[in-house]
Amino acid sequence: MEETRIDDAVEEQRFQQRVRDLVTDQAKWANVVERRATEQLRKRRFDAHAREVDTLRVLDERVWLLEQLLATTGQTERVVTIDDDWHELRPKQYTFGEVTEPVETWKGVYERVARLLYEASEERFVQVAVSNAAYATERPDARGVMEVGPYYVKTYNSTPTIRRLLAELFRAFGYPTDVLRVTVHPVKE
Repeated sequence: MEETRIDDAVEEQRFQQRVRDLVTDQAKWANVVERRATEQLRKRRFDAHAREVDTLRVLDERVWLLEQLLATTGQTERVVTIDDDWHELRPKQYTFGEVTEPVETWKGVYERVARLLYEASEERFVQVAVSNAAYATERPDARGVMEVGPYYVKTYNSTPTIRRLLAELFRAFGYPTDVLRVTVHPVKE
């Protein structure tokens, strides 16, 4: 069932992009028709001008309908992976392996997934932590520090930093980047 929901979200994103492309194409064609209508009027070909104006009305109506369609479909949830840009997105839940949990922040995603990875293989986690300055063996005197096994890591990192830290962990564990799927809240455009 989860796989179907993910496939549906990906298909929804593709559909939205196709609709946006159609809107762009219709608008470009409308510009061409508008220029031709102006040219027909300048040449005093009134019948040809009227046909171009009718075509322009149809194109404008198509653009309006496509924009309405896009507005109604744009409110659906979206699924992202580490490979996607997380800028201005808010997580709603994540799925990692067999675990699906609600989450409200990227920090929450990082904390939970890092702990799951540590539990899966302390040895691999230690290999990453030893070679990465983001992890410390002594608790730093800073706000927002979480403990993962014997290591401490700051959790007030930026979204791109959290994405990078997760990607590094996945590489070390040999996981593909799409093993983590995050459902995000709809983006208001």
